Amino acid sequence: MSAVFPIEKRACERLPASGLSLRISLKGQRVKPLLKALDFNRNGIAFTSDIRLNCSQKLRLLIACDNQRVGPVEAAVHNCRRLKAGTFRCGIQFRTDSPDQLDRQKVLEGLQMLEDALRDRAGR
Repeated sequence: MSAVFPIEKRACERLPASGLSLRISLKGQRVKPLLKALDFNRNGIAFTSDIRLNCSQKLRLLIACDNQRVGPVEAAVHNCRRLKAGTFRCGIQFRTDSPDQLDRQKVLEGLQMLEDALRDRAGR
């Protein structure tokens, strides 16, 4: 009997996000959650947070790596689940096609440059 593996739904692989720093702003909230980036590609990011985010919640991200900064990037929470440590793992989809997205082309190019830099670091 052969093993059954889940189908990867992402068009682009997620890359380890070591070295990325994040800041998010949540519409209507003043809270600044503690974040740790986990993985990244030009379409989204996963991070841990000390606060729970609601699915479909809109947010803006500023992403930095070394001397590259991208943002603000319009995004939405795709999923958020509690971890044993009491923190939350959040999957975020970038919404660069949103009418609220400023400097769309510049943001798209910046996300691609970050992905390329992380791919180079990972040796892929």
